Amino acid sequence: MFSFIYLLDFLRARMNKKRKPRGWGKDELSKFIEIAHNNELANFDNKQPEYHLLKEIDRIYQSIVDNLINTESVLPSLLYMRSHSTYRGACRLILSGQVPESYVLSRSCLEYALYALHMFKSKNSESVWAARHNSKTAESKCRNEFSYGKVMSTLKKVDEELAEVASELYGGFIDHGGHPNEKAVTSSLRVPKTEKGFELKQLYLHGNTAEFNAGLANIRSVGLCSLFIFRIIWKERFDIIGASSELEELNRNLTRRSMRR
Repeated sequence: MFSFIYLLDFLRARMNKKRKPRGWGKDELSKFIEIAHNNELANFDNKQPEYHLLKEIDRIYQSIVDNLINTESVLPSLLYMRSHSTYRGACRLILSGQVPESYVLSRSCLEYALYALHMFKSKNSESVWAARHNSKTAESKCRNEFSYGKVMSTLKKVDEELAEVASELYGGFIDHGGHPNEKAVTSSLRVPKTEKGFELKQLYLHGNTAEFNAGLANIRSVGLCSLFIFRIIWKERFDIIGASSELEELNRNLTRRSMRR
């Protein structure tokens, strides 16, 4: 009986994969989502070397998630998982072609890492963060405690070179989509000339453009940078499961690739 039920479930699942919900692709939103997903599949196939690197970074992220057992750093652990989730979200956006939008999540991915390190180094900051919504005063105190300058200063005291990398990345996120700045708009701007004159267009989904490839490289960088920051908190755990050596090797390979270009 169990095998028969399992077979029915399997067949239903196969049928549902082929059959889309009624009305799907008929409105502009679902049509956009469908095209974005098709882009993900195409870029998975056409950008295998780049995807492999994204996958390897994700694998290291997941290996730590699987080993966050009996840690005293509870809140940093939760922020680690959110950083991992936003990294995956950024991967989905860039593979779909949503380049400026991917920078929003890249910024968030890095901020989770910076917040976690600040909590680890300043234990009283955990209670400040947890009490943020208690009052307007608590919110203001939290904003000050976790300002960009303050959390970046915490990283700089531990690792100046890594802080320099993180700061450069963060500035790029802000410029290219983390905030509605000029480059976030002009990088997707097209102004074709028509019979009626010039027409303003914004690319919602990029193809194989220079901006798209820069976005791919950006997400590799933020994934690595965030993991290196988290390793400061859990150096021993990273070392024990081999994640430190994998992270270092992946970083060396990326450095060699950059030098060859």
